[in-house]
Amino acid sequence: MTLQRKLITSRIEKESQPFSAEELHAKGLKQKQIDLATVYRTLSLLHEKGFLQKSEFGERKSRYWKSTTQRHQHTLFCKDCGSIETFSDCQLHDQHQDLLKLGFTELTHRVEFIGRCPSCSQQEATK
Repeated sequence: MTLQRKLITSRIEKESQPFSAEELHAKGLKQKQIDLATVYRTLSLLHEKGFLQKSEFGERKSRYWKSTTQRHQHTLFCKDCGSIETFSDCQLHDQHQDLLKLGFTELTHRVEFIGRCPSCSQQEATK
């Protein structure tokens, strides 16, 4: 692994919330002479390898977060605080298998739920 990638992965380890390539770059990588294109390529590679999850959160730019497992996951996002919950109990497995029988290859799917977490719901209710 190159020194630049080591610095990027080290920065990712410090993140507790979803981040964009631009946000990660601005948090010290720019000062270390790592260009934004390198950050994008590294995030893409880490996503391909299953170390990062990726979503657009309805924003038109990708945001990433650390995978808790390299197994298939679905995600719950809090629209208020940005917290993430993942779960791997996929109810779509049978449908996935049926689509593979139709001749599709390299088939995957993603399910994202966006709402308000219990903590934010409670804060909203007490306003």
